[in-house]
Parts: sequence; C-alpha cells; structure tokens
Amino acid sequence: ERLCIRIAERTGGVILPVMWWGTGGGHDAFLWTHYQPPEAVAAMLTTTVEQLIAFDFRVIVLMAGHYPWQGILDDCLPAIQNAHKDITLLWGTEASIGGDAVPLPGDHAAKEETSYGLVLFPELVDMDALMPGRNEAAAWPAGHMPPEGERHPGVVFEAHDPLFAQFGEDARQGSAERGGAGLSKLEDYLAGVIREAIKA
Repeated sequence: ERLCIRIAERTGGVILPVMWWGTGGGHDAFLWTHYQPPEAVAAMLTTTVEQLIAFDFRVIVLMAGHYPWQGILDDCLPAIQNAHKDITLLWGTEASIGGDAVPLPGDHAAKEETSYGLVLFPELVDMDALMPGRNEAAAWPAGHMPPEGERHPGVVFEAHDPLFAQFGEDARQGSAERGGAGLSKLEDYLAGVIREAIKA
C-alpha cells in the first residue's frame, strides 16, 4: 500500500483500499491470517478491475503483497488485458512487477521484506521482537504448530525460534538502506511506465 501511495503521489493516481484477504501459500495455519477461497479472491479481483475500466481508468496497477497472489493475477488478468488493449494493466509483487528491468528479491518476513518494511512503515517494524522464547501455544490458532506434512518447506515453524514464520535470510540482517535501494528503483520504473502510458 505505501509503495503504491508513493507511486500515486508521483503520477496523480488513485489508491483503492487494500484487500487484506489472503489465499494460497499455506499461511492459513498462522495466527491472524485471514484466508478466503481462491475463487472468491479471483472474483473480487476481476470485478474490481472491470469496474475501474468502466470508470475510464487508463492505467491500473495491481500490487500484491502476498506471493501466491501472482498465480491468481496471472490467471485472471491476461484475458482482461486482451479484451481492453487500450488499457495498461501492471500486476505482480514487488519481486515481479518490475520484470527484468527491476528484479527485486523476495522472501517471507525475512531479510528482504523486513528491509522493505523498514522503508515503507518503520513505525510498524520492531526488530527487538526477533528474539527467541515465544510461547508455542500462544503463537498458533490451534495451540500447536501444524503437522509436518502441512508445513511449507523452508519456513521456520518453531515458535521459540527468533526466525519464527520466516522464509529466507535472517530478518535481523534487514535494513532500511537495503530496502530503500531496491524500492526506489522500482518506484522510479513504475512511475515512468505509468507516465508513458498516460501520454499515449
């Protein structure tokens, strides 16, 4: 959201409220995760995009903050793009939306996402919380971690571990400098693409 706000401020864009409903990726076992069926998410996505097109938006940027959304975006949006060739649709996560022009690394709650968070919403990132000793019963909705066969490979599921819920390099290595370097390039790139599309 905050990256989109920064881009919108540079290009005169409009921001719609963030859709907080996730789907895919196996995160539904974690506390405070709100998942919906993929069909519901796809319907909200396509209906919203079609409405924006009907309201005469010429450039629509769909930035996903959850990597499994990439598949939903890739499944739903090409048909809409083909039906509306005069509209520019840009979609993906921070790791994919810049394509080959701005390849950014991604992870889950680890070094990269923490670095992005330290740039975009530093008031919400508490690096001191990355410490051992969480209570497992309090960390999981069911009071215990999911069975091994239901765990996403590479994610740290042990609540007592300081890297709990991370997938990627240690979040304690994240920095605003690291996040800012990549996000500035992506912001510049997307703002440029949007300006060119509006001129056309």
